Amino acid sequence: MFSFYTKVLPPSLIHTSGDLPSEKEILHVHKFCNPFINAIILMILVTTWSGCSMRTRMMVDVTTPVVKAMNIALNKNCDIDLMRDSMPFALYSISGLIDISPKNKEFLTNGAHGYFGYAFAFVEDDNPERAKRIYLKARNYGLRAIYKDKYHEILNAPVNDFSSHIQKISKRDITPLFWTTLSWLSYIRLNLGDVKVFLELPKAEALAHKLMELDENYYFASPHVIMACYYAAQPEITGGNPAKAKAYFDTAIRLSEEKFLMHYLYYARFYAVRVQDRDLYIKLLEHVMAAPEDILPAHCSLTNICKAKAKVMLENTDDFF
Repeated sequence: MFSFYTKVLPPSLIHTSGDLPSEKEILHVHKFCNPFINAIILMILVTTWSGCSMRTRMMVDVTTPVVKAMNIALNKNCDIDLMRDSMPFALYSISGLIDISPKNKEFLTNGAHGYFGYAFAFVEDDNPERAKRIYLKARNYGLRAIYKDKYHEILNAPVNDFSSHIQKISKRDITPLFWTTLSWLSYIRLNLGDVKVFLELPKAEALAHKLMELDENYYFASPHVIMACYYAAQPEITGGNPAKAKAYFDTAIRLSEEKFLMHYLYYARFYAVRVQDRDLYIKLLEHVMAAPEDILPAHCSLTNICKAKAKVMLENTDDFF
């Protein structure tokens, strides 16, 4: 164990006494290491010095900047095979940090983001049952980031009471709100045949409307796509409206300057399939395939995930039409 430290840490940080490292020493780790090495070292420190004391929790909370840096680094990574292999470790790590510091908003928000991303990118297409569980985990982390210990009570409140709580969400909570909304609607979409789950839709709809109210341009105008999918995925008898869906998709693409490829995937999958427009379906997916890898350098991983999904969707066009 200590031979590992001697290879990556300066001598001043090598512990042999078994005591917990100080906050000053942990901050020294932040400055010395890159985000990936940082995360590995910090998780080893957390698991090596056991116990959930206040000091342990404080030590873990100091790692918040590392979690942010690791998330940024993962998003920039263009190698989706590497991302697929590394994400389970990242998710186990963030879950471990949440177990130790269960009210840390940054950890909970990154947990919601990470679990949603993993299910969307690598699980849903091959194992929808597993994806359902992961989307629920992401939703719960997001709600916990907003409501802390009260999240379970609010989640299970009647629709009217739930909507009242949602109306009180401020813009400072838009990030966990966004990942909560995406995760919950994804879970519902995979359970449309389950009446009990379908009855959760009004609550998820309340989240979507609040998101639009707070910032329609958030995350490349994604609130518009959330509303588009809401109207495209349902039959008209329960509120579906293909014309509204198309308008929301077109607005999202315009506001994101045609750079965010995830919008095109959803446009093809939910609107083009819904109205049985094969030519539009192919046109949207071919646009994704032709886009340069560096169209959004800070989101290279998602760009390449979308391109890989578009390839599979094109190959399976006949399954949808």
